Amino acid sequence: MNGLIGIAGVLGLLLVFGGLIGVTRPRLFAHKWLTAAAALVLLNDVMLTRAYGLLPQLLPRADWNWQGKIMALAVTLLVASLPAFGWSRSGLTVMQVKRSWASCVPIVLLYAFFFVVIAHFFPSGPASRETIAFQLTMPGLEEEPFYRGILLFALDRAFLGRAKFLGVDWGWGAVLSCALFGLAHAFGYSHGSFAFDPMTMVLTALPARLAAVPLSSLTPHWPVVVNLLAGTLVGAWAGASWAVRMRTSTLYRVLAGMLVLIAVALYAGHTGTVQPLDLPTAARVPVGVVAGLSIGVVAAVMGVAGGELLIPTTVLLYAVDIKTAGSLSLAVSLPTMLVAFARYSRDGSFVALRENQRFVALMAGGSVAGTVVGGLAVGVVPDGVLIPLLAVVLLVSARKVWGHRRVL
Repeated sequence: MNGLIGIAGVLGLLLVFGGLIGVTRPRLFAHKWLTAAAALVLLNDVMLTRAYGLLPQLLPRADWNWQGKIMALAVTLLVASLPAFGWSRSGLTVMQVKRSWASCVPIVLLYAFFFVVIAHFFPSGPASRETIAFQLTMPGLEEEPFYRGILLFALDRAFLGRAKFLGVDWGWGAVLSCALFGLAHAFGYSHGSFAFDPMTMVLTALPARLAAVPLSSLTPHWPVVVNLLAGTLVGAWAGASWAVRMRTSTLYRVLAGMLVLIAVALYAGHTGTVQPLDLPTAARVPVGVVAGLSIGVVAAVMGVAGGELLIPTTVLLYAVDIKTAGSLSLAVSLPTMLVAFARYSRDGSFVALRENQRFVALMAGGSVAGTVVGGLAVGVVPDGVLIPLLAVVLLVSARKVWGHRRVL
């Protein structure tokens, strides 16, 4: 029963978020393909779980789910052979684009580094021969053809809009297939409630952050993430909509004042002069939505992830420590910026990115390195240093924003 409720939750998230995206771009949305994608997710889960235990266990002595993986892979290949999908269109082909290795090698090296970092900070005991054999075969052989094959194909047909960036056509199909892959590992139902590890959904900050803040300490706070997202997603869309058609010199000064007030409030809370708000749940939820709405607008207009606002808001409104607040802010920032990203893409705002690809690539590389270093610093830098440092960052940001004169 837990498995059925868990997959129902995943399908609900896919259909709700997919439907909302489709409503905003109805001419580029095919609801039948979204339904087909949901059916594929359900079918894959049925195979992986042996129809939720109804099918007999053919390998009772195995420690790993060989039978479920093989069944899921067989169904994936069967679907790919259907005329509506096709082997090549589903990405299941041995044909390669000429000279594509030049683009693939850096990605392979980045992935290798990613897993080396994980292995370093999360060492495990000796592995059995079966464990080695399973991990070298089944996850890749089953998951890649499904998530990056038939599921991606179905979602790409559901959402036809594309934005070209760094030579790649980006669409909502790729975003949702990656999100579903993350949910398969981070989302579930047990002991009468849904469980979600928000940090499993975060990208470059994941391994370093988890080294300092374990998932077990974040899971009880997932309602905080949901509460803030209810406001930030709407705010990000609204903020991006305003940014593409308004002069913002006055708005920048208002934002600068907000940053100063947040810095003062955060530092005052650290020194004991301001305490976290003691609100009942009935009041905290709407306040969280309003706060999230404001943060979403600010993040979208300023083009930032919003952590400088999310962290103090989480500390003051939900009374969590600053390290946990920083981790939770990552889980809120990612979907918030994706919504702003989608809104900007509708107005040709990515032209500047294409014209400055080298600069974007360098900044992205520096950001990846910064998230790793920053995540590791959380485990060794005490709150007494982190909070004043964050306040200084806010004040410096306020000064920069106050002097901003660019017209959007």
